[in-house]
Amino acid sequence: MYASSGEQPHVLLIESDLCLRRLIAIGLQSQGIQVSEMTQISRALPLPEKRQPDLIVVDVDGGVHRNWNLLRTVQELPDLWQTPTIVLSWEQAESTPSALLAAPFAGQETPQPIYMTKPFDARVLHQAVGRILHEQEARKAAQEAQAEEILLAAYTRHSAPSLMPMLTAAGLLLVVIGLLLLQVALSAAGFLIVIVALLYWTLGGQKASPQIASA
Repeated sequence: MYASSGEQPHVLLIESDLCLRRLIAIGLQSQGIQVSEMTQISRALPLPEKRQPDLIVVDVDGGVHRNWNLLRTVQELPDLWQTPTIVLSWEQAESTPSALLAAPFAGQETPQPIYMTKPFDARVLHQAVGRILHEQEARKAAQEAQAEEILLAAYTRHSAPSLMPMLTAAGLLLVVIGLLLLQVALSAAGFLIVIVALLYWTLGGQKASPQIASA
């Protein structure tokens, strides 16, 4: 069973054959994976109302014909083009049209699809899905850890220890002692220290908040 420390992983399954679609979906669900099922996909067809999929499994076979446009549509949808994809087909990966191997968006890197030739062992598919999901989870955890390190470093740089609280407390202490001993000069000196410390603490401590560059 797929083990995850976070939320349940989500797989988008695009399969026109009902029997095969249910077989794959039930197998993935038994591994603790959330599955959204679709018979086809197009730019005009809305995606299931669930969160962004972590993986796509798409069967490009439609009867006796290959429908490579399914894969191309997946690669060109803004919400899906960076999502890892497993392609099911009777044909070998070498038969994929060369146009599908190019990234749909200039200057952007698209994950290369993983091809699985039919007929396939369901256990092999489940292992491939589990491996990709674990890689996705590890990559996400590494990105979150890196973001936390950057934030902590920025906070440390902008949070140097200040002597102003101690000076303020010392000034207040002098004010109290001066009042108790009826020493006006001592109270005045303490009051002056408090004013200067508060002004420096307030005005001198106004630094720009750390800016975290987005990836």
